[in-house]
Amino acid sequence: MSLIFGIIGRFFLGVVFGPLVIVQANKAEALKQPATAGKVLGWIGVVFGVVSIIIFIVMLGSFAAATGS
Repeated sequence: MSLIFGIIGRFFLGVVFGPLVIVQANKAEALKQPATAGKVLGWIGVVFGVVSIIIFIVMLGSFAAATGS
């Protein structure tokens, strides 16, 4: 389950799906199931999601500065 959420989170709402993937991976590992790929994809989704939000805010600020508002 964490692998599926990790793949979805990589392409769509990584900030939302990333922590969900990490939690699911931890639950799977507690049940002695391998979940390393899901956990890695979860962290990648979180990082890319945060970077995307930062880039969006910077671009929005530069647009506002360029229009003089």
